[in-house]
Amino acid sequence: MDSQSKDAQVFMVVLKLIEAAADKEETVRKAVMTSLRKLSKKHPSEVLRHAVDYRKRNAKTSARPQLFTKLFVLLGAGPHTTKAHNLDKHQLQDTLFLSRSTTKQSLLMTACVYVQISVHHQAALLHTMEHICLDHLSEVDGDVVLLLVQFSIDEMTRSPDYLPVVQMPASGILVALGKAHCNEVMEGLLKHLQPGVVPHYSILHTMGSLAAANVFGIVPFVKATLGTLLPMMGGLRSDALRQVFSYTLGKFSEAVADYLVNIDHAPDPTVKLGAFSTEMGIAYDVLASSWLHSRDPKVCETVLGALGPMFALLPADKVAEQVPRLVPALLALYRRNMDPHPVTQCLAAVLLVVISGTKTSLEPHLDNLLNVMFDLVREYVRQLLVEGERKPPGVCTSPDYAQPLTVKNHYEVLRCFDRIGWYSDITAPASMS
Repeated sequence: MDSQSKDAQVFMVVLKLIEAAADKEETVRKAVMTSLRKLSKKHPSEVLRHAVDYRKRNAKTSARPQLFTKLFVLLGAGPHTTKAHNLDKHQLQDTLFLSRSTTKQSLLMTACVYVQISVHHQAALLHTMEHICLDHLSEVDGDVVLLLVQFSIDEMTRSPDYLPVVQMPASGILVALGKAHCNEVMEGLLKHLQPGVVPHYSILHTMGSLAAANVFGIVPFVKATLGTLLPMMGGLRSDALRQVFSYTLGKFSEAVADYLVNIDHAPDPTVKLGAFSTEMGIAYDVLASSWLHSRDPKVCETVLGALGPMFALLPADKVAEQVPRLVPALLALYRRNMDPHPVTQCLAAVLLVVISGTKTSLEPHLDNLLNVMFDLVREYVRQLLVEGERKPPGVCTSPDYAQPLTVKNHYEVLRCFDRIGWYSDITAPASMS
């Protein structure tokens, strides 16, 4: 069997599986996705290319008889012998299977009738493509990478609405590609990031996720990207946009911090903390002075997730200036009806920065800080007693591993105590008096 015949068979199998992914039963869709992933072990580029081509053509709802006529002429059947436009799609595919010409394959793909695929069908294909990129990225052809970048961005931004079932796997494809092709992915994303124009939320979300996946690749883009984003922040009123801006800023901050920690292995060892201080300072001011006080708990939690790593990138003088404002603001959040873990996690990150620099800025707030931390421990122990866990109160009480959020907060509280311990010359005498 020659290579063209093999290509035709692969094409037919892939196309049949792609269509089968539209099944209403989730178990069937999962089985189809598994089959496509197995097929991609030997033909990753072909599977991805056909999936993109299918998705691009599925919205076409009318046949193209003139193309059918050309196809059948190529196959040796004149237009007088067959009314091509009356054939159904499966008959045409069976005809294609007998063909050994790539040109004929492309022609039929253009001529076939495709209907609008469902959201679940679309999501199944995108998830499959994401997994293929994760599993076989090194084997995907360069032209297919560029095709996928543009395709995934189009899928993410096709609707201005929040459609995570489609937009998140499309974003996942870009993040998977960005692990080895960060420049190509960022170049595609930056086309949708224009000064003065609020970007689609999925563009920012993808940038943030890519920052977590490829630190060395994303950091060269951070400063310029912040230069475009920061002027928009003051005018944002949408909670959803504030949330995704905060998410991206937090991931950028973590990426810069990781880059600097691993500077010996970084592609550009000349990068310094000061290169980002101005931009991070501007972003911090907006987050800490305005967005932190949002009534939406999700926005507040995302802002807290950004403030922690961002605080470590501020100049020493700004850290000393902001501690008297930020610490009381964080402690006040414990009185709100929200998950305490993001608050404690942010507080622990702030304390780590403080003890690494000028510690005196925290001293006026130590009493209040200790009282709140002890209250958190007492509340945790009270919950254990209510649930029948008769354990002696104390900071070292083992957490209830059946409640992950409680466990996480408990350990962040312990981190706070560990960092407060650097002030034992002040706190110890006070506690004994």
